[in-house]
Amino acid sequence: MKKWIPGILAGAGLTVLSWYLLGKDVWVFWTWWLLALVVGMAAMPVTGSLFRSFDDKGWMFSKVLAIAVAGYAEWILVSVKVLRFTTASCAGVTVALAGLSLLFYMRQTDRNVDCMPQGHGVLVMWEEIIFFAAFLVWTYLAGFNPAAYGTEKFMDYGFMEAMMRSQVLPARDMWYSEGVINYYYGGQYFAVFLTKLSASRVSLTYNLMRTFVAGLACAMPFSMVYQMLRDRFDSLKGIRRAGPAVGGLLAGLAVSIAGNMHYVVYAVILPLVRKLRGEEEVFYWFPDATRYIGYNPDRPDKTIHEFPCYSFVLGDLHAHVVNIMFVLLLMGLLFAWFSTKRKYYKELTGRVMKRHLRSPWLITAAFILGLFQLNNYWDFVIYFVVIMG
Repeated sequence: MKKWIPGILAGAGLTVLSWYLLGKDVWVFWTWWLLALVVGMAAMPVTGSLFRSFDDKGWMFSKVLAIAVAGYAEWILVSVKVLRFTTASCAGVTVALAGLSLLFYMRQTDRNVDCMPQGHGVLVMWEEIIFFAAFLVWTYLAGFNPAAYGTEKFMDYGFMEAMMRSQVLPARDMWYSEGVINYYYGGQYFAVFLTKLSASRVSLTYNLMRTFVAGLACAMPFSMVYQMLRDRFDSLKGIRRAGPAVGGLLAGLAVSIAGNMHYVVYAVILPLVRKLRGEEEVFYWFPDATRYIGYNPDRPDKTIHEFPCYSFVLGDLHAHVVNIMFVLLLMGLLFAWFSTKRKYYKELTGRVMKRHLRSPWLITAAFILGLFQLNNYWDFVIYFVVIMG
């Protein structure tokens, strides 16, 4: 019981802090965190079977898998005109899939397959605290500049409002007269799916979706790297406890808030050199960190390379931003697959290859890869190669 006390106190403190920082907006924040918790728990039988090699059985990944499966099922049923895109249909599809997950859990229990994080409740609690804290910090920061103004925010917000008003998919494009949205809009769709599922409104959830992804971008890498180091340090008792936790925290912070060395070089080191030489200082603009390939020095072949933190700060809810959580889900799934089936890689015979081709890991990876064509097509190309590797 003593192991639970620090986590319980930390959770209570964060709850009070969220109420203090967010004021009246805290209710929709709590609603989204609780919604993610509930749908994640509902999907745990399936996630736990896929992430059976993880101590937490993929607790954080379960939230995203639930959103992916329920959201895609809703999208298919609405697109073929079986359902209308409403709060009731979103809730009905989610509950129906939760029921199927429960039946799967009963079947797994009969077969003595452990798909729940039994004995690792403290780890799950701390992962939830990390997610809540990161989600809260980014939500608080978003409140300083919540306007959907500039860059691609008009399109992102417009797509969300168009789908929020529509009961059919694809929705009418707000600019393309009498036409439907013909751009990959999966990221905004999943944001609207959660908005309707939580009975909220886009004016609140536009920013909440990007901070939700930012929170997951901290908690999901923690879970994955924690398990990697846990497996590596399993025989080293001295660092077995602290090493994985520290490594997981560093990984979560790196993905969620780290960028590249551009700021350090061009905003700190070079200005200091110019100052020592008595030269005029050059103004630094933070988007420059995404514009140095082909720009410093100037070349015809230029590349824009946005890293997660830049997108979270900028405030866009573009396809590649929302798809970060699905990419992390795929990466965790591939590691879980490799960890579980590692013994089969010693001899890749034809029989073993057939077993891999019908494995639930590969089928799930194929499903997630297919979503990338709806969410962010570049990720489809990239992670097709990763999966084949």
